[in-house]
Amino acid sequence: MVGPITTDERATQLRRLKIGIAVLVGVSMAIVAFRGGGSLAVVGGAFALGTALGAALAWYIFPDADAYRDPNDEGSYRR
Repeated sequence: MVGPITTDERATQLRRLKIGIAVLVGVSMAIVAFRGGGSLAVVGGAFALGTALGAALAWYIFPDADAYRDPNDEGSYRR
């Protein structure tokens, strides 16, 4: 039987989600730059800028794993 996730597992999953969002935004911006006829430097810059903007967006949407923990709960999982 599967038990509730621990706080460490929740933080790891949230970190992976943030990285995924950042890379998704970066790849999206790079594809738009490529399809727009941009040079390799422009596509690389769009990827770098998009990844940075995606990281800021992910940080804004999901600021901290502890924000999703019930402060009244003494266990390591949410009810």
